Amino acid sequence: MPRRFTIEKPAAEKEQNYQGKILKIVNDYERQIRLISKEESFILDKEVHKKWLVDAERELKELEPIRQDICQSFNITDDPAHLYLASSGKGPEFQRGFPAFFILINALTGEGFYGEGRKEHVEILRNLIELARKRNLPLTMENLINDWKNKNPQWLGFKGFLDKNQFKDLSSQTRKIIETPIFDEEGKKIETPTNWFIAGHNLSSSP
Repeated sequence: MPRRFTIEKPAAEKEQNYQGKILKIVNDYERQIRLISKEESFILDKEVHKKWLVDAERELKELEPIRQDICQSFNITDDPAHLYLASSGKGPEFQRGFPAFFILINALTGEGFYGEGRKEHVEILRNLIELARKRNLPLTMENLINDWKNKNPQWLGFKGFLDKNQFKDLSSQTRKIIETPIFDEEGKKIETPTNWFIAGHNLSSSP
């Protein structure tokens, strides 16, 4: 029988439909592995990873409402102990095309961590591992990868992208390739808002 855990839902009057569905799936999970082909990887490098001139400090403030929505959807505590926000603090400079985020959730306790920045997902993940270690959790990249090989991993991982402009500069072709949606218990895709989406996870919730 799959291991189960509980993540408290947001208050009913504040909860969005997609948020409740996401939490329900996260609370009863199985494993999913997603592979990306060389062709898909080329498209990602060409469109998603291209460089843009961005003021990272300003962007962090502009993305705050979206960040709060994502954290609420996965019940992540919005405080410095659970959030990593990458910024150079140098003003405008060329950075990766779209802001990325990564979510790490301890399935045994429900405690989660959120990281964000115009960096590679794996770099954001490394910083989340450091946050977890500061919480006295014996986590390393090596044992996390080994955990994800298990049928019922202790740690849940979700990676995605967010954009204040609803991804107007992202082609529908690329969006179709990189998006890895979460499906509800009826096998229906959980539609997230237009300003963020999931690009990978280790749930098995597809129809």
